[in-house]
Amino acid sequence: MPAELLLTPQDELTHLPLPLLPLNLNHEHEIRDRHHHAHPRRSPLLEGLGGTAVRHSRVQRTAYADHHWETQGYHSVFGGPELPQTAEEQFKWVTWASAGYIPEQAVAMTLDGYKRVMLSTQQRAQLWGNNEIWVASRGDVKSFMVDYLINQGYGELNVKRALEKFLKASDRGRKIELASFILSQLSERAVSPIHDSYKFARRQGFIHESKPRTSSRLVKRTVMSSRKSMNQVIGKLELNGAAYLQVA
Repeated sequence: MPAELLLTPQDELTHLPLPLLPLNLNHEHEIRDRHHHAHPRRSPLLEGLGGTAVRHSRVQRTAYADHHWETQGYHSVFGGPELPQTAEEQFKWVTWASAGYIPEQAVAMTLDGYKRVMLSTQQRAQLWGNNEIWVASRGDVKSFMVDYLINQGYGELNVKRALEKFLKASDRGRKIELASFILSQLSERAVSPIHDSYKFARRQGFIHESKPRTSSRLVKRTVMSSRKSMNQVIGKLELNGAAYLQVA
């Protein structure tokens, strides 16, 4: 990052970068742009399965002037946020992004740089309802989540019998039922560091009420939301589960 550029301000609870202010809906003819919250895009921390998921987990539709204006836009002031460095940090990032978490504050670009401003309830609702912040590649996020959950291993989880039944099952419906149970156990362990924070954020209105009440349900729903990702789960459980039972 060039020395003159600043670190992007980040939310204290989640470490997600603060969003830019919502669009001014009265400016219908304003040129719009896409802002990836995780950047610079060539950072080594945004490579690989986890880095790609982080990069594409949170994109904002914003005014071009706020984003790229030569002397007063976001990229003339900020070089990017502090990016997650471990798989656990990447998992937390994409989980919060998948929840559609919107923090208390946003960044407003000004003539002399920027300022942090409080978001109103209406502005937060606009970011959700007007699809101004979204997950750009759900496929990348799902693939990483599946990989992370199953690569944690099964130690201390009461899933041995479920794995045995899963590996013996020939009916796809039964396999999905058992995989769902195993995923529940894996998800609860994976999100335990943010379990209470997620519930707090949802109570405070920083996560939309349509989202699951717990972070473990959010992760499980995300992973099981398509046939492709469910096939990934089944394939990885068959490989990892068999290896685990051989030494368990």
